[in-house]
Amino acid sequence: NIYVMTALEDLVSLMFPAGLLDYFVVTRVSKIDIGYQVYLEEKKDVPSPYSSAEYVCHGFHDEQVIHDFPLRGKVFDLIIKRRRWRHVKTGKVISREWDLVARGSSLSREFSAFLKGTHR
Repeated sequence: NIYVMTALEDLVSLMFPAGLLDYFVVTRVSKIDIGYQVYLEEKKDVPSPYSSAEYVCHGFHDEQVIHDFPLRGKVFDLIIKRRRWRHVKTGKVISREWDLVARGSSLSREFSAFLKGTHR
């Protein structure tokens, strides 16, 4: 049912920093003994100002684990997979610049700080 999925997505989005699901999709949720692990994968959208005709998906950076706040006394780990894109002619590899996204968008400070923490 489409209404159930929309309500579920809305409910899940309340658990994340504002704007997170604009850039990431939840691919899996696993229950562990002490809480939950939520797996997030960056969407395939090529970062602006780059053209999607010039860049193709080129895999992911290493997964990063963020130990988020406890949720009702349970551990809440986010496992983040950030994308890379490769220029089809030059081979140059790019990733989304979270500082630029935060500065030029309406992302919350919380979300911006969260994403900066995923960059090594």
